[in-house]
Amino acid sequence: MTTYELLSLLIQLSGGWIAFMSVALSAIFFLSRKK
Repeated sequence: MTTYELLSLLIQLSGGWIAFMSVALSAIFFLSRKK
């Protein structure tokens, strides 16, 4: 595995992680507002 392949894989993973975190944060914010 080359460094370029590893970097592109990390970018894809971090992109998915950022999307997941934003969805989780908005869900937590919505639930805390509901109480």
